[in-house]
Amino acid sequence: MTARPATIAMRADSIRRYGRLLHTARELFAEKGYERTSLDQLVARAGGSKSSIYAYFRNKEGLFRAVMEDMMEDLLSPLESPGDDSDGLENRLRAVADRTLEVLTSPTGISFVRLVHAQASRHPELGESYFRNGPERAINELARTLETEIERGRLSIEDPRKTARLFWGMMLFIPMTERMCGVIEPMSTRQRRSHVEYVVREFIARFAAP
Repeated sequence: MTARPATIAMRADSIRRYGRLLHTARELFAEKGYERTSLDQLVARAGGSKSSIYAYFRNKEGLFRAVMEDMMEDLLSPLESPGDDSDGLENRLRAVADRTLEVLTSPTGISFVRLVHAQASRHPELGESYFRNGPERAINELARTLETEIERGRLSIEDPRKTARLFWGMMLFIPMTERMCGVIEPMSTRQRRSHVEYVVREFIARFAAP
């Protein structure tokens, strides 16, 4: 799902242009870093004009924030489907975890995460924006999902938010640390899904209602 600017009436061609700008900006930020990425470079690669970028995003910081929000829309969409049966939670956890690992540990994804970490000390507002739109949002979305499952009597959890933090820690800590340090290449589909299956199975077994 591509996030849409709130202040502009979006026609079909405008939606396509907006999506192309976001996709190209994500590539440029990953390739060149925040400081060395310019709006002129974005126009040269994606087409359009700087005036349209200003209209959509206001400035480079707004563009960077929009890229992060768009990425998280894609990653967290499986948690937003309701899931009515007892297997619904496991399926949604597998879907969101597999997608998250695939994106964040890809060459572009890990470059983007490294970029945020490198910029956080010089531009704390960008680090905070990434955390609010990324990790914190993922934790909050999962916590809400867990609360629903608790109400249905399927899970036994005292603190949904702490438990959501635990899930993401189990899922991401080692794969992300290995990729950040250059220890491993991106996981194969088989490796990624094996890791996801193990974490989801152990997580559900630990917190399933008696």
